[in-house]
This record gives sequence, C-alpha cells and structure tokens, in this order.
Amino acid sequence: MNLNKEQAVYCANVFSDYFDKFGRIDEYMREQKLASMAERSPVLFGMGPEEDLFSDFTMSPADMEFELIELPQDRWDTYLNMISSHSNMTSIPGRCLRLAILE
Repeated sequence: MNLNKEQAVYCANVFSDYFDKFGRIDEYMREQKLASMAERSPVLFGMGPEEDLFSDFTMSPADMEFELIELPQDRWDTYLNMISSHSNMTSIPGRCLRLAILE
C-alpha cells in the first residue's frame, strides 16, 4: 500500500491530534489502562479471576504445592491486564505457549 503525500499528511495529523490531548505519556497510559479495565465483564464477589492469584503471603514456601499449567490466551490476557500497570495488547492467535505456576 502506497500513500500519496496528502494521505500521509492526513494520517500524521490524525495521529498527532490524538496524542496532543495528552500532556504526558503517563496520562495516555492511565487512560488506556482504565479503558481496558472498563471492558472487563462484571463478576460476583469472590468468583472473579482475581481469586486465582496468590494472596496468602503468610504461607511458607515449604508449605506450597506448585503446579505448572498452560493457560488459554483469554485467561492469560485477563491475568496480565490485572497485574500490570499498563494496558497490554492482545496477542494475535498462533503458535505460542503461555505457562503459569499455580499454588
């Protein structure tokens, strides 16, 4: 695909106009993170994916029982977006292996 000069300038202006509304990069990242969190479907308390995350920090490592599992892409994306400080783009489906360690 080739763009002529007018099309390239138009695309550059659209891009610039979008990012001009943010004074700093962290404002952009915050808006993206809030938008991704708003897209999560609501769940009943105690039944959401956050229940799968480790939360007993009083447990000794000697008492832990670990399990290595393969996660489907949708669960991987959900967990990654829950624990990361910024929004993450969903991977294009294909050959990849997403492993998680459960306790």
